[in-house]
Amino acid sequence: VLLRRAVDREPTAFWPGFTLGLAAYQLGRNEEAAEAFSRSSALTKSYRGRCYYHLGLAHAAGGNRSAALDDFNRALDLDPAFAATA
Repeated sequence: VLLRRAVDREPTAFWPGFTLGLAAYQLGRNEEAAEAFSRSSALTKSYRGRCYYHLGLAHAAGGNRSAALDDFNRALDLDPAFAATA
C-alpha cells in the first residue's frame, strides 16, 4: 500500500516504481511486476538494463517465455556487464 501511494505521489520517480515491481514479483503478482518494471525502464537510463532483466523474470514467472527471452536479450544489449553481476 505504501509503495503504491509513493508511486501515485511521484509517478516519475524511479525507485518507488522499481521497488513496487520487486515487491509484486516476490508476491507472485507477475503482471503487476511486469507493468512496474516496464514503467521504470522508461524513467531511467542508468538502470534500464536492470529493469529489463527484472521484466524478464516477471514474464518468465508468468509463463511468457518468449517475452522473457526478448527482455533478457534487451538487458544484455543495454548493459553487457550486468550479466556478470546478476
